[in-house]
Amino acid sequence: MRNLLIFIFFVLALISCKPESNDCDYRFIILNSSNYHLDIIVFYLNSDSIPRDTLFTLNPNDEYKFEYINRFSGNAFGLLADSVYLIFDNTKRIIYKKDDQDPRNILLLDACENEIENEYWYTFRYYITNEDYSNAKFIN
Repeated sequence: MRNLLIFIFFVLALISCKPESNDCDYRFIILNSSNYHLDIIVFYLNSDSIPRDTLFTLNPNDEYKFEYINRFSGNAFGLLADSVYLIFDNTKRIIYKKDDQDPRNILLLDACENEIENEYWYTFRYYITNEDYSNAKFIN
């Protein structure tokens, strides 16, 4: 009987455990809702102060997903992302920098549509639209 009580107590203890607060899933989705081919160039500054960059290409209606588990990246590209170029059809571009307060800045979480699946699962969506294309500047 004593072994049964210990077993029941052990099972109840396991069932009542929640994941640690750092066991979170952060998903970032970038959707190209525009009618234009899009290149996204992300510029990073490494801890050794050597710049590097990454290129993502999205056709119209394509999406790109980033997922971070057990760490919060701050934005879709990570905390070391310094600036982002959105280049439409190699003719127009928008430049966002880390410290810009532009409400459409892709590096800011406030520019994303966010969805809390539960207390451990967050989804952030950023839509690139035809209006972004209209606001972009021609590349010289």
